[in-house]
Amino acid sequence: MRVVVDHVSKTYTVRGQDAVTALSEVDVTVDSQELVALVGPSGCGKSTLLNILAGLLAPSTGAVFFEGTLGAGRPATAMVFQEFALFPWRTVQGNVEFGLEELSVGADERSRRARHYVEMMGLAGFETRYPHQLSGGMRQRVGIARALAVDPAVLLMDEPFSALDAQTRQLMQEELLTIWERTRQTIVYVTHNIHEAVYMADRVVVLSRRPGPGVRRGRRAHLGPHQGPGAGGPARVTTPARIPVEDRTRFLRRPDHRLLRVGALLGLLALWEALARLGWVPVLFLPSPVGVLGVVVGVAIGFFAIAEAVGMPLVAATFPIPKIALLPLLILWLGIGETSKVAVIALGVFFPMAINTYTGVRQADPLLVRAAVAFGARRWSVIRKVVLPSALPMIFAGLRLGAGTALLLLVAAEMIAVESGIGFLVLHAGNLMATTKLMVGIVLLSLLGVLAHWGLGALERLAIPWRAG
Repeated sequence: MRVVVDHVSKTYTVRGQDAVTALSEVDVTVDSQELVALVGPSGCGKSTLLNILAGLLAPSTGAVFFEGTLGAGRPATAMVFQEFALFPWRTVQGNVEFGLEELSVGADERSRRARHYVEMMGLAGFETRYPHQLSGGMRQRVGIARALAVDPAVLLMDEPFSALDAQTRQLMQEELLTIWERTRQTIVYVTHNIHEAVYMADRVVVLSRRPGPGVRRGRRAHLGPHQGPGAGGPARVTTPARIPVEDRTRFLRRPDHRLLRVGALLGLLALWEALARLGWVPVLFLPSPVGVLGVVVGVAIGFFAIAEAVGMPLVAATFPIPKIALLPLLILWLGIGETSKVAVIALGVFFPMAINTYTGVRQADPLLVRAAVAFGARRWSVIRKVVLPSALPMIFAGLRLGAGTALLLLVAAEMIAVESGIGFLVLHAGNLMATTKLMVGIVLLSLLGVLAHWGLGALERLAIPWRAG
């Protein structure tokens, strides 16, 4: 597969700041079966160009495409990342299988191919280990195995050995060249190490300091053991088919939904007003919001998706309300008894769960999201395989907060809304100065807290076995 970069430029724009040009009029061609190194000073756009080739960034101008025939089920590219980008909740075997899952390879074939590349990288016996249990060199071997397992037409490598010590780096370089001798894949290799570039590559492409235009190219002066076939390198396809680089990140962009955020609050107020005016709930129990809340002004603006644009204003508007203060209204609507008690507890638990889950989802490592997308993951696959596992620690933090809140609201609700339960026991015993019964209630609440803590801890260890420590 031949890679063509045709007058590509990339400019980053940030609101309120000057635009930054990372690439300017870059024109590069990588022949089939060729190993080309991209070198240049820090910040010259090497990784930016590699991300454009992977479909993780769109060029501002110019075009990138592949020339050649791409077999059915074979991805155009796979990427090896500088920071490893392994999924910490997946074992070595699971990480190597990730790209194969996105290609819909059957379970047996997926397992067989993953084991083959695990063994090729010298990781046999470590299939069930998690990334935090591996050394840096072993983690990078997993990353290379994951990329090779999907058999990409073009292998992209972003300074894959820069984080390794000198001895491990040299061993990994030799292993990569040995693998390349067998697979003869087209490789684009980014490095800032000139010696590594000369040692590894058939050809070195030098990018000038940002934002200088163009590139300078150099071919190796001597033939190494991994030189491509023919004196001039591999022969070109006479009538190649052009395959454009797919923009894989469209679904990750978060458009600005300012009007939806305002509309969500206005919709809540409109519903409240309708309930009051149409008499579905007596005005005595649910007065009109017009005189209560007045005009809603000012909504925070930012880069949010539709669900966030609609949901966060509602959470921000209702979260500060003490949930126990809603109990009299719930009693009027649902009656005195278990129903109103359960409703107020559910409201109290909802917010720590929702806010912690939201925080966990927003804190998902962008590198892992990019790694998943680079291997062909789509929206729901990213959510299921990357975002939710990343959010699990925060979800369990929300569960712990929710459990404590539930106990507090349980006691408060039983003191007000029912004539049974621990809260009623504590209140009744306190009024009668029955200290024995009072202490029984307090001890029971403490035991419930301890049981909730132990139970959630056991569940967390079961759900997050990959967590270091």
